[in-house]
Amino acid sequence: FDKVIELNPNYANAYIWKGNSLMFQGKYHEAVQCYEEYITLNPDDANAYSNKGVALHGCGEFEEAMEFYEVAIALQPDHQTAHNNKAEILIQFGRFEEAIEALNQANAAIPNEPSFYHKKGLVQLKLGRDEDALESFSKATERAPEILDAYLQKGILLQDLEKHEEAIKAFDYIIQREPYNFGAVSLKKTSEQSLGKVQNPAGTEGVLQDLNSMVSSLATNLANYSPSGSKIRRSQMKLIAESSAPVGGIGGLMNTILNPIPESNTSKSFY
Repeated sequence: FDKVIELNPNYANAYIWKGNSLMFQGKYHEAVQCYEEYITLNPDDANAYSNKGVALHGCGEFEEAMEFYEVAIALQPDHQTAHNNKAEILIQFGRFEEAIEALNQANAAIPNEPSFYHKKGLVQLKLGRDEDALESFSKATERAPEILDAYLQKGILLQDLEKHEEAIKAFDYIIQREPYNFGAVSLKKTSEQSLGKVQNPAGTEGVLQDLNSMVSSLATNLANYSPSGSKIRRSQMKLIAESSAPVGGIGGLMNTILNPIPESNTSKSFY
């Protein structure tokens, strides 16, 4: 990219491509400079403003990042990426109502995107809107059965609402796909105990029995589980029932880096 820029400093795309490359290397400050150069040459490209927002987000400059997401949205009101990334910052600021509105706008741009329903459900949980969150998680699981965290949150909410039969189904769905998911196994047992399907021994002996039962259950499930060449993802052993951490983060935002809008389509992005 440097050679291209040296030969033709006015070749705008070289700057945004270089910026995108720097982003994936974690060099956010340098990426910001590249996007600035691109915007100077091509000030009407919504993708460039969105990308610069992501770079600033990576630098921890959240308020400034928000400003660039807003510019991207002004240039292209249905810019799904800018709305989604704006929601990420609003969540970090604790502005949950505004975050939900931003997620709604993102979903309007790409209707029925499962990840938006999942994220929306997590925000609704923070607002204490359990029924709304349950609906959002259900929509996420209907559209993307592979989002197991949505099943986990759905199961926990059903458990809290004492809908244990439905909760067990959600936990079973996870266990069938990830037999090593201790969180789902433990939560399923809690619902089974509430329904009287298993006894709940008391004291230290009971705890040991619980652990032995869980290990036995996991061993049985693992024996019947033969993923085709895939390794067990240890990160999935972590239960994410309630977290004070941001819903997203720069790792997820890296998937939102965009290439420049093709010149033939540029006019569509202005209005």
